[in-house]
Amino acid sequence: MVKGSPKRRRRKVFFREWRKFRRLTQKAVAERIEMSGANLSRLETGKQSYTQANLEALAFALDCEPHDLIGRPPTAPPPEGERRELFEVIEGLPKEQLPQAISIIRVLTPGSKSG
Repeated sequence: MVKGSPKRRRRKVFFREWRKFRRLTQKAVAERIEMSGANLSRLETGKQSYTQANLEALAFALDCEPHDLIGRPPTAPPPEGERRELFEVIEGLPKEQLPQAISIIRVLTPGSKSG
């Protein structure tokens, strides 16, 4: 982090919740994704950033979609229909286009703060 820059808040992830929902131990998941238990623990607690490869491996091991792990706890209903389609479109956008997409969606949302 650059000195004097604002601290970035980490995005909530649901790795541990999905693992417990599937009734798996850290050791079992770590073995499935060929990762140490210590690294998996750091991912679950947010002490280590995840990579796209981590996300995909965890999703496979936990029988869910990668976006589920960062988007919702396992007990929340998945988005359906057009909402799911919107989510999938956003997931496919390059990272640098996300702020523009969010701005466009906010313009279309009644009562939202734009910008």
